[in-house]
Amino acid sequence: MAILPTPAPRGAAGAPPKPTSLKKLQLSRPIATHAGMTSTLEFRQATARQLIHFGQPFTLRVTKTGPDGEPTELATDFLHDRMILWVEDLTGVGAEELEQMHPSDWLTVCKFVRDMFAAGN
Repeated sequence: MAILPTPAPRGAAGAPPKPTSLKKLQLSRPIATHAGMTSTLEFRQATARQLIHFGQPFTLRVTKTGPDGEPTELATDFLHDRMILWVEDLTGVGAEELEQMHPSDWLTVCKFVRDMFAAGN
């Protein structure tokens, strides 16, 4: 039996809160959103809230170690069922709309969210 993440609080219209402190990501192909066609996703700054409600959206695994046994190379395994919740919450774009993305755009979005952790953004 799978444990599902706690649903995030929603705004008055059932949508995630409108993003603030935006970072923009350009998509290679436009998607249809409630606001019309867009080729740009705007992300608000992530907080601990997303981790608490949705869990970690990826795992890292060691693929190579140095002579001292310390990791020298890591690979990312994205947890797409969690990632969609993060992206929906951080952009205000619904899951059904995000699912229209080309797979290469989706992987770019996943890497963008992963890099938010490293950059402290």
